[in-house]
Amino acid sequence: MERIRPADFESDTPPNRIIGIECEYNLQTELPITDFMKDGLLRAINIRNKKQFLSNGARLYPELGYLLEYATPESLGPKDAIISDFAGMAIVRSLVEVSGLEYTSLSRATGSFKPEADPAQETRNRTLGYHENYLSTDASVYHPAFEELLPLYLATRVWAGQGTLRGNSFVLSQKVWGTGGKEVTHHHVRRTEAQHKPMITVLKDDDTVNDGWRRIEVRFAEAGQSPAARLASLGGFSVLLRALEHPDFLATKKFANIIPSNSYTGIAKIFAHDTTFKTRCVTESGKSFTVLDFQEGLLEICESLGQEIQLPPDEKLALGLWRRIIDRLKLADFSNQEYAGTDKLLDNAALHRCLSDVFEEDELRPDNTDAMLETLLWDELGNKGIAQKWWSKYDLGIINQEDVSARIYNPPETRAKERARLLKKPKTIKLQWNKRFLANGKTEKIHELYL
Repeated sequence: MERIRPADFESDTPPNRIIGIECEYNLQTELPITDFMKDGLLRAINIRNKKQFLSNGARLYPELGYLLEYATPESLGPKDAIISDFAGMAIVRSLVEVSGLEYTSLSRATGSFKPEADPAQETRNRTLGYHENYLSTDASVYHPAFEELLPLYLATRVWAGQGTLRGNSFVLSQKVWGTGGKEVTHHHVRRTEAQHKPMITVLKDDDTVNDGWRRIEVRFAEAGQSPAARLASLGGFSVLLRALEHPDFLATKKFANIIPSNSYTGIAKIFAHDTTFKTRCVTESGKSFTVLDFQEGLLEICESLGQEIQLPPDEKLALGLWRRIIDRLKLADFSNQEYAGTDKLLDNAALHRCLSDVFEEDELRPDNTDAMLETLLWDELGNKGIAQKWWSKYDLGIINQEDVSARIYNPPETRAKERARLLKKPKTIKLQWNKRFLANGKTEKIHELYL
């Protein structure tokens, strides 16, 4: 197979984009988190590992002493990335269950809190890490529109939020209040204070990518479980990146009328409170736009690009889902329990509907312990988890469960496959994403991202 180069991303037939996902899992237990990650437990669920890397190309490791973090293998496109992420969810759940050790709860995203804790405080402090990583090119990150279109997409992508209770009401996003400061940074950020987290980090680091590639790390993203919302969200961002990778195309598009006069983090917080989708913000050109107006403007850019180049099949599917979501939300008003079918597509719509079956709208507040507990149960894994049961009914056939089961054991056709092969070699004592460490002290690079 001919080697894929950054220049191929600029062609009329670009390859699938490599995407990776990192997700933290909140495991509430009095035991050390490392007790749940012993080699014997991984072998008990038929997974080989070597120094945190697994035989499917993923990485599983303890984070901050009380979290499990699963980083997917490098996956081919948005649908494959979701398959890898859902496989990680199954691995973490199986690992915890087979351990036989005592724990209170296991969840993605916000997670549960101890009964004696203050629910309002816990929901502020327990929003966990979930990041999306997109392979792109050196050239794309210096396009003048990079720091306009991508933050705008994330700020108005309210339909991809998980939803939670905050302040006096239900809100569409869990993580938006952690963002602030500069929306895009071009250096690695390990830890940042709440309300000062960038939306996007652009990375060129020897441990993951080099040779003309860049890793675009999206930090303002949420670990939903709706296959439709996940595919539309990942695919939409990927196609918008393709517009930046095709500068001649983008030069023909006038998008100044959809750039807001407020900061991107500012409008994100405004729109996260708006469950009617009618609130308006002013653009730099003086127009008054709803969140759906902004989203539609971005979608039209992506749809126009799709008419000029041959997008990968799952990105085409993602644009269709994105259009469907916008059209449904135009008819929706969550505050009046009017969902227009979005509760079969979106995590936050489904959560709001489930809460509204039990509580009145004015009872959806974090100081209502019963409502907050019900909200946090949504994200749990296992028998208590509401989201898993919900999306098993409304998966729309987007993700094949057989593919998820296969990904638990088998890597994608990317660098992850080579890493999985090297993991089995006796001479390998340790791995990084693109390196192999040998018993004789030597290091070998794994150069090719694509196989």
